[in-house]
Amino acid sequence: DELQPSGGSALAKYITRKITLAQASLGLRVIFGANRPDGSIIEVYYKTQEAGSETPFEDISWTLATIDDDVPTTDDPNQFNDYEYTIDNITPNFTTFAVKVVFKSQSSNRVPRIKDFRTIALGT
Repeated sequence: DELQPSGGSALAKYITRKITLAQASLGLRVIFGANRPDGSIIEVYYKTQEAGSETPFEDISWTLATIDDDVPTTDDPNQFNDYEYTIDNITPNFTTFAVKVVFKSQSSNRVPRIKDFRTIALGT
């Protein structure tokens, strides 16, 4: 289960390091270009921590993000489409966050790829 604080069943994933903000935020915007062949899936998860929390960051569970608009698959290995996830109204406001991108495929020779990964913290 990819929602658990550690581990998970996916064989391929990218996890950012823990990012600490100078000011509290109420949302995240995750953007990247992706090549996703038919039969593959890209999932984005996030976790946040409010300032002053005594819970160790490593013990916080992940939350699945929902993509803003559906993006079609492509069998052209050179075509990358834009993927955008807007996660807003995160309560409580947070100062620390991390993002996890999980790659799944039905075939080991048709795997999703991403590039130009960026995350923006949305102000209060």
